[in-house]
Amino acid sequence: MIGVGYHAKFTPFILGSKMATFKITVPQKGAANANGTEVKLYSQNEMIDAKANWEKELMDVFVENGWAVETKMQSVADVEVTEPVITRSTQKVVTKKKTTKKTTKKKS
Repeated sequence: MIGVGYHAKFTPFILGSKMATFKITVPQKGAANANGTEVKLYSQNEMIDAKANWEKELMDVFVENGWAVETKMQSVADVEVTEPVITRSTQKVVTKKKTTKKTTKKKS
């Protein structure tokens, strides 16, 4: 038997499965609960964590229609922090002097 409040079609994710994250690109109305009895406006640039199957299925429809994109988050735990390296240029800028030839007119 499925838990209270869940329709047979919308079962919660199995423990240990990965949660998907989506970014809404076009404001759109969609279901706000598993039964579909409430409607929510998903606003542009809103990040949605699909924790249950019904949320994942709803976001899949959004992605198919171009209203959302799935995002991948990477952990920064493995990133090594280092000090920035500052280098100085040893080349000097040399300007050349312009020389002009003077011509003299010959008197005839």
